[in-house]
Amino acid sequence: MFNKDARYLRGIDANQVDILSLYTGEENNYFDNYKALDRLKEEIDILLSVYTGVAGLGFIGMVVSPVTTLGLGALLSAAVSLEYFYRIARIHDTLKMLLEYFGDDGIKIIPRVRTKNAIIDLLVRMPDKRIFVLMLRGKENTVVMWREDRQQFFVRKKGRGSQKSDSLNRTIQKLNTVLDLKKAKSPIMGTTNAERNAPTIKTIVLAPGAEIAESNSRELLPELWADFGQSEALKICNPSITYVVKYDNLIKFMLLPKK
Repeated sequence: MFNKDARYLRGIDANQVDILSLYTGEENNYFDNYKALDRLKEEIDILLSVYTGVAGLGFIGMVVSPVTTLGLGALLSAAVSLEYFYRIARIHDTLKMLLEYFGDDGIKIIPRVRTKNAIIDLLVRMPDKRIFVLMLRGKENTVVMWREDRQQFFVRKKGRGSQKSDSLNRTIQKLNTVLDLKKAKSPIMGTTNAERNAPTIKTIVLAPGAEIAESNSRELLPELWADFGQSEALKICNPSITYVVKYDNLIKFMLLPKK
């Protein structure tokens, strides 16, 4: 299926778009919802073929034959990192979870949205016009801690010491680049001033199995927590607000508060 549908990549400069991104070839135009879910599944299947060697280079050549401007080398380069594969798989699973809960009517979920200096994992426009900007981060069996006094994330594996996580700090910076889309009046952020000025909720979603450190618990540091939607979230001010949410709480976090 991918080798037929991948024609949307023809003629695109490899320096301007990820080899396996969901970019359609038109500025500010992306696949969303179930179409995006299908594309992510295709990408996962290709990466699995590269990693396992099940299909071999013959299969890969067949896949990229419609996109020769990008070339096999770029595809293999994109497939080198297992971390990249896990991230794509997590985006797929999260998109699927959101669609299964919220349905496909009135909601728009766009994976891998490009800003000027970053790629946002998932941008979600809710029927009530709120915009959630989600970055999926962390690993299973890790504990995440925020040090307000140092404005720094720390991460530790269970049973081990903690280490600074500059990558999580950079994630906050990447989330902030969504303002580039607002300033540029990107249609992704809405087509009217009211839609573009709707609340934009920047959120780090921890991987399934990742926890927030007990030292950050609401009992110990209530000022770091906020009730949001029908859940609670760690509230980081650096300098604008970014929320940190456990994966299992994401749906409740995105719901409107109960009246």
